[in-house]
Amino acid sequence: MTFASGQEPKYRFYRYFGKATGSCMVGEVAFRGVEVIDDNSSTYSSCPIELILNGSATPISIGGTVTYSSTNTPLLTSISPRYGTVKGGEEITFTGSNFATDTTLYSILLDGKSCAITSATTTQVKCITAPRPGLYPETSLDMKITGKGNVAT
Repeated sequence: MTFASGQEPKYRFYRYFGKATGSCMVGEVAFRGVEVIDDNSSTYSSCPIELILNGSATPISIGGTVTYSSTNTPLLTSISPRYGTVKGGEEITFTGSNFATDTTLYSILLDGKSCAITSATTTQVKCITAPRPGLYPETSLDMKITGKGNVAT
C-alpha cells in the first residue's frame, strides 16, 4: 500500500471488517509502539509502518511512514504539586510546550479520575482533582489534547 504525501495514516486505531462469506473479520487493531531514534532533529519522517501479528516473528510492511514533528507534539515538562491528597479539590498545574489554549480540547485523568480543566495556555494547563477513594489508588496520568493526541511525558 502506497500513500501520497500528506495522505499517510493519521490514527492510532482502525476498524476493519468484511461481509463476504469467508472474509477475515477483524474487530479492531491498535497501533502501539515506540521507536527510539538517535537523532536530535525537530522533525523525523522515516519510521516505516509495519504490522506484527501475534505469534509472528516477521513484520509485514503496510507502506508509508510516520512523521514525528516536535512542533506538533505537546510535551509535558513538570507537574506542580507533585503529590496531593485523595480527597481531591486540589489545583494541579501542568507545564510544557505546544499545549492548546481551548480548555474543551483536554482530557486529563489522574489515577483514573477526571481532572476538571480550569485554564489553559500554550505552556500551562490547570485542573482541579477529583476524589480518589480508597487507601492506595493506582497512580497514573493520561493527558490528551483533541487534534494533537497524547501529551508526551
